[in-house]
Amino acid sequence: MKPSRVIDAARKRCITEEMLTEYYNGLSYVIESKKILRSNSYNIDETGVQLGETNGGTVAGTVMTPSSERIKSDNSTWSSILESISADGRRLTPTVVFKGENLQGQWFPSVFPDWKYTTSSSGWSNADIFLKWFMEVFIPETTPSDPSQWRLLVMDQHKSHITAELMKKAWLNKIWLSWLPSHSSHITQPLDVAVFGPLKRYYRQLTRFWASYEATSPHQQQLFLKAYEEASRKALTRRNIMSGFLATGLFPINIQKALKSLKPKEKKRKSFQGPTTPRKVQVTSETVWGTPQGSHDIEKQLQEAQKDGNPSIRDFKCILKKAMKSIDNKNSQIQRLEEEKAVLKASAAAKAPTGRVPVQFDPNQAFPEIEQIITARDQAERNVLHQIEENRRKLRKKKPPKTLTIERTFFNQYPKS
Repeated sequence: MKPSRVIDAARKRCITEEMLTEYYNGLSYVIESKKILRSNSYNIDETGVQLGETNGGTVAGTVMTPSSERIKSDNSTWSSILESISADGRRLTPTVVFKGENLQGQWFPSVFPDWKYTTSSSGWSNADIFLKWFMEVFIPETTPSDPSQWRLLVMDQHKSHITAELMKKAWLNKIWLSWLPSHSSHITQPLDVAVFGPLKRYYRQLTRFWASYEATSPHQQQLFLKAYEEASRKALTRRNIMSGFLATGLFPINIQKALKSLKPKEKKRKSFQGPTTPRKVQVTSETVWGTPQGSHDIEKQLQEAQKDGNPSIRDFKCILKKAMKSIDNKNSQIQRLEEEKAVLKASAAAKAPTGRVPVQFDPNQAFPEIEQIITARDQAERNVLHQIEENRRKLRKKKPPKTLTIERTFFNQYPKS
C-alpha cells in the first residue's frame, strides 16, 4: 500500500502557473548571467521529527483479526535537522536542533555522527541558528576553488531565512539567495520532493518499537540520533538528491516539470463491465477441515484429501486457507511478543539514572566541537555509574538482619560465665 501525501489546502490554493513561470524565468536569468555551475547550486530545508513517533498511521496486523493495536508515545518533544544538498548529488554536514536550554551529554550514544548540534526552546531552528549554519557549514563547505564563481542557495520563505545579516553575508561571499514561491515547496523544493519522503519512511521503520520510551528519557535522543543517521544514509543518496533537482526543474531549469506537478494527474477511466455469473464449482468432499497448528497437521490433511485418489480443488483450497490462517496467527503472536519485549526494555531504560551533564563550550563558538560533546557524554556515563553504585550501597544498608535461631537466641540470653 502506497501512503498518501498530505498537502496543505493553502498550498493548493495559493500557487499558480503565473507565479511559477515568473520564478523560473527569473532563476534562469540569474543562473545564466552569473554563470552558476551545477556543483555550485544548493538547496537547504529543515525537517522535523517527533521523538517516539512510529509508522504514521500504518498498522501491521493479520488478515484474520478484526483490529490491530499500536503503542503510542506520550512524547511531544521535537527535534529538527537542517539538511542541504547540491545539484551534483552531494550532502553537506547536517545540523541537529534539540529541544532544550542547553545541549546535554547524556543525549548522545557511545558512537554518534560528526555533525553540528545545538538547541532551541522549540526544537526548531531560528534566525540565529540559521545564520550560524550559513557561516559555519554552508560557506566553508561550498567555497569554490575559483573565488570568482557565484553560488546559488535555494530555500523556502521561512522568516529565519530572510534577515538583513544573512543577505549581507551572502552578497559579500558571492552567494545568490533564491526564495521559492510561497506554498510551493511540494513542487519546487528538491529536498521536499525526492528526499524527505523516503527519509521519514526509513526513520519510522527503524523506530516502530521505540514509542514506549518515556518522554523525559534521554534514551529518546540517543535512539533518534542512531535511527536518523541510518535513515539519512539510505535516503540521501546521490541518485535521490540529483533526482530532486531534476524533478523540480531547478537544475537544469525546466519550467514544464513544475507545471506538470501543479496539475492533478488524470487517471484513465476503466471501461464498464457488467456483472458476470461466477463459475459453478462442483463440491465432492464432505470433510470438514480444521486449522492446522503445524506442518505435521498440514501433511495429515493432505494425506486425508488424497485417500480417495481424486482430491477436489475445494479440499486443497480449504487446507491452504487454513494453513494461511495458522501462519497469520503465529506471526501475530510473534509481533505482540516483540512489542511487549520492547515495552519492558524501554520502561527499564527510562527509569535508569541519566547522569545529567551539560556540554561546556565557548559561547563565542557557533556549535560545540565533537570533543566537547564526548567529554560531557563520558562524564554523564561516569555519573550514571556513580549513581548506580550509590543506590546499591543504600540497599545494602537497608538489608534486614538475619533471623536468629532458637539456639542462638538462648546463648545470647545466657552467655558463658
